[in-house]
Amino acid sequence: MSRVIRQPRLNTALINVNTRNLTDREREMYRAEVAGPPPEPMILAAEAVRMRDAARLEGLREGERAIRQELAGLFDHCRQIAGSLKESQKEMAGEWEGLAIKVVIRIAEAVVRRELRCDRDAVVRLTRAALQEVTNGSPAQVRVNPSDLELIQKALGKGAAVQDNTLQIIADETIELGGSVVWWGERGWDSQPSHQLKQIGELVDRWSQEDDGHQEA
Repeated sequence: MSRVIRQPRLNTALINVNTRNLTDREREMYRAEVAGPPPEPMILAAEAVRMRDAARLEGLREGERAIRQELAGLFDHCRQIAGSLKESQKEMAGEWEGLAIKVVIRIAEAVVRRELRCDRDAVVRLTRAALQEVTNGSPAQVRVNPSDLELIQKALGKGAAVQDNTLQIIADETIELGGSVVWWGERGWDSQPSHQLKQIGELVDRWSQEDDGHQEA
């Protein structure tokens, strides 16, 4: 007849009392010894979790590096586009500036011609200003539009220069209305509206080129 042998019970209360007197390190060693090594499936599961987390972290790092490289390439492309836009803007600005100068000169020409038609004495003032450049006693020739001849003769015809033939007033159909050309010797003074406006345009264009040079510097 067989006899059942029962394993004696551990006095857990005594164990609890005794472990209270142990240090934390001793208590961990005791519990590890009592509990024994963890089952192998638990170890494999923990290792799998660790490997998964490591792979996820490495994937995030690789993704971050790829995003940075892609953004760097995108930024370079944007800078190239911005540079080309700046060059196009410079060309467009130059074209618009030249067109604006032409428009301004056209408007000024229309205003000047209208003023000359309304103010008939303007040609007299312009001609007198030109004659001031003539040296005293030097023969001079004034060419005016036939429509302005009588007005100029009345204004200048009584001078001593006309009396002694040192000043000639000649009608010339090529001279613009409201303007005059004064010659003395090899020198001349053109007060025609088109000539004055041309000089203004050249001056504005030169100022514009000088301003562009300063901006590039």
